[in-house]
Amino acid sequence: MFSNRLNGSIEYYNKKGKDLLASSNGISVEGQGFSTNTINNGEMTNRGVELNISGTVIQTRDWSWTLQGVFGYNHSNVDYVNVEAPVYFLQIDQPQAFPRVGVPFTAMYGYEWAGLSEDGLPQVYDAEGNLCTQNTPTNLDDIIYLGSTTPTYSGSVSTNLRWRDFTFSALVLFEGGHKQRSTYFTYDDRWKKAGDEASTNFPRYISNENPDFYCNMSLFEQSSAAVYDASNWKIRNISLTYNLPRKYCSKFYAQGARVMFGVENVATFAKSKQMKYALGGYNKPNYMMSLNLNF
Repeated sequence: MFSNRLNGSIEYYNKKGKDLLASSNGISVEGQGFSTNTINNGEMTNRGVELNISGTVIQTRDWSWTLQGVFGYNHSNVDYVNVEAPVYFLQIDQPQAFPRVGVPFTAMYGYEWAGLSEDGLPQVYDAEGNLCTQNTPTNLDDIIYLGSTTPTYSGSVSTNLRWRDFTFSALVLFEGGHKQRSTYFTYDDRWKKAGDEASTNFPRYISNENPDFYCNMSLFEQSSAAVYDASNWKIRNISLTYNLPRKYCSKFYAQGARVMFGVENVATFAKSKQMKYALGGYNKPNYMMSLNLNF
């Protein structure tokens, strides 16, 4: 298209998987000690689209500019599985061993967050809507679906811009539609005084000697308050390359020479500082410099 200056492809898929390896409730085998067995009885559907497009925006003797984009979308659901977690905490700790029908296989589960109490202690709701602070909900129905750890969409955008013997390149990655659990916060984020519960979800600090230490602080870690939108953009790398003209290379008996300066992990953009931290967004960039000689 446009004298081969624009190219692309698009693919759609709808895959139905049957007889997939999955946990299944059953009679415990003597000496094995398990009430579940792994057999071929799972069913799952994957639907999605993949798009690839590239184009030459500018093409002259001194200038050239190319762009390439890749985009993928995927939605998956567990259609059938004959298993149920025997206790509530296994649904949270081992979600892929006890998948639920109607949600992705890579699901996260936990409690519905109810905010902090006036004393800065974590609270969650049980299945009947009751507030739980000093007691942990222990029914399987109290555990809800909190999102999938697998992105529903992802892709990249890359570009190369050349002016004479200089070339600038960049790669940007993006993904979204998924969640991630993070318990990262600083002391300044914590509840400190009455009324702070209106502006923070992070429980107050409790030492071992405090009478309130018995309160189940894991309620916060296992609740929806510790689950964040993990959508993000990353400037993966940028580089500037200079190709030394051949008339200068011949002076030191080389056919070509190229100098490159680059930066990796340039920047990460996320919806919260918790996710930026979890994704390594606060790590320092890596700087590179290279010299390539061709004799």
